[in-house]
Amino acid sequence: MRHFIMFLSPFLQAYKPKTADYVVFDKFFGRSLTPEQIPECLFCFFNGDDQLRTDAILAVIGQLSNVEDWFLRQNCYRFFAVSLLVVYEGATGLPAPSKVADVRMIDFAHVFVTDQCDENFLYGLRQLKRCLESLLD
Repeated sequence: MRHFIMFLSPFLQAYKPKTADYVVFDKFFGRSLTPEQIPECLFCFFNGDDQLRTDAILAVIGQLSNVEDWFLRQNCYRFFAVSLLVVYEGATGLPAPSKVADVRMIDFAHVFVTDQCDENFLYGLRQLKRCLESLLD
């Protein structure tokens, strides 16, 4: 199943402004997700105060596109089990931050030198982008 989607949601924490509380899903929840449940999980993450944060989704998609562009240009490294940290401003009514969302690559324990494009990472990244784009439809 993991091979099919090529990415996991091992940990998810979403702020809910109405209740001033966090919804937390642990790694066991993430590992139990089926491919069909991934969009629902992402919807939960980007759904603050029962309003889908399309601004944050668009910002994340844009940053994922930048990561994709870098991977298409480089052919020096292959990344195994690397994580993407996705953060966005969940509170409403605050002054507009300079960045609505931020995406960072973390967990570089398994990076190897290669002379080929990292098609596996690109596949997983593109799957994640497709899932995010489906939330906007």
